[in-house]
Amino acid sequence: MGRCALPLLLLVLMAGTSPSEDAREGTAESPATLEAGDTSAEARAPEFELRDQFGATHRYTYPREKVAVLLIADKQGSEQVSTWVLPLYERYKDRIDIDGVADLSAVPGFLRGTVRFFIKRSADHPIMLDWDGAVCGDFACVSEKVNVFLVNKDGSIRLTLHGPADDSLLERICAEIDLLQSERPGTRITDSRKNG
Repeated sequence: MGRCALPLLLLVLMAGTSPSEDAREGTAESPATLEAGDTSAEARAPEFELRDQFGATHRYTYPREKVAVLLIADKQGSEQVSTWVLPLYERYKDRIDIDGVADLSAVPGFLRGTVRFFIKRSADHPIMLDWDGAVCGDFACVSEKVNVFLVNKDGSIRLTLHGPADDSLLERICAEIDLLQSERPGTRITDSRKNG
């Protein structure tokens, strides 16, 4: 697998258990929610800077070279990460960025070194570590779910999803990715569709 698929699977390992049947099959007590894309100023992705498990600094700024799928998950939400990463990576490989942020704000300060060491040993690819939950807060993430943001190259958030993927949600996000990749520079597609 490429640079982006394996590191996100580590979020599953952080949960300490394998994904539940519900998460693997894309069905959960609360179905994933979907918001129609919006290219207005209110739907801009926050810029941020985080260090990974190796101590390298990553800056998430715009414009970007590629369309990005940004997944942010706490321990419970990490169980749903693979339902998104595996099919998206299989379809797009390196044509999009798939990046992960681990919300580690629940980790006590004295355990941070241990958690970082575990992540470092478990993944040789970078995972951005949000120790204080600031990035999670800036993106208004839902707890106990994976939060999936489809971000255009200009930083506009086209879709926001919470929870495990299923076939219909994967079809929807892939359709949006395909639209974004087909846009010519300087053009913007207005998405008039509403939830669903």
